Amino acid sequence: MIRLFVALELPEAVRTRLGMLDGGVPGARWTTDEQLHLTLRFIGEVDDNVAHDVDDALASIRAPAFTLELAGVGEFGGKNPRALWAGVRPNDALLHLQKKVETALQRLGLPAHLFAVDYSDFEQEINQLRTYQGQSDVYVINAHGTILAPTFGGGANSLVTEMLGDDAIISSDFGGNPPYEKMKEVARICFKHWLRQSNVLFIIGGKSNNTDIFETFRAMADALREHFSEHGPSPVFVVVGRGGPNLVRGMGALRDTLDALGLPYRMFGFDSDMSEVVNYARRVNEWMKGGGRAQLAAHLNIAPAKIAQPAEA
Repeated sequence: MIRLFVALELPEAVRTRLGMLDGGVPGARWTTDEQLHLTLRFIGEVDDNVAHDVDDALASIRAPAFTLELAGVGEFGGKNPRALWAGVRPNDALLHLQKKVETALQRLGLPAHLFAVDYSDFEQEINQLRTYQGQSDVYVINAHGTILAPTFGGGANSLVTEMLGDDAIISSDFGGNPPYEKMKEVARICFKHWLRQSNVLFIIGGKSNNTDIFETFRAMADALREHFSEHGPSPVFVVVGRGGPNLVRGMGALRDTLDALGLPYRMFGFDSDMSEVVNYARRVNEWMKGGGRAQLAAHLNIAPAKIAQPAEA
């Protein structure tokens, strides 16, 4: 069996500079410079025949050269880091290449279990609802996180993953103009698994060219209303940053639902800098951790015993 993943090799100068950062973490096992890479897709353990099929599929991919810029470092694992990472700035060419990789692998018709190991119940359920061909898998970053961030294209997923770190629960991209029914089901699954522990529901994306924002927001609002009706209210602060067709109408529909549910919110339009919006969500999360969650719970008449406190990472 061979353990496969798809990655870009980093230039020697970049690997050397990253290698100079090694240190300051007692007991760490550092990766050699030669092993540093940019992962595009983890596949898992496969036999030799499947490995050859994957190799042939990837060999057919053609993409123009592009420039990447490293941006920021962080860790996974909270108080007990298990891995350190270096990020790259959002890049449309990189995302396009990643989607080509996904499409090539999907065309092989291989069993789903070959493309990941240890999928959680959430990941198995949500990844049956790809919103467009070639979309990257949705996966859990930190099951103890406190920011539920459904993201929508425009490089949002890369930036959110980089800036939120372990506070983010999932990595996602639900772009591609999903219809109302599919977006509502996506939101229902996200809320079912993660809303109870979330401090912030963070709906974020770039300025869309073809996604109907009204349909997207209406679907998410209806799923949120039904979740509250079935499971009771959750003390969550909603932060929205989006652009695209029918934006004003979509924000109005979402605002009406949030007002009816008694939830606080802040909405940013297409002219807002995405990093500004992400930083605002981070500040709200810290406020919620510092007592805001209990205040909101009291406002919603949620008994203290019923408030779900996120577990320590």
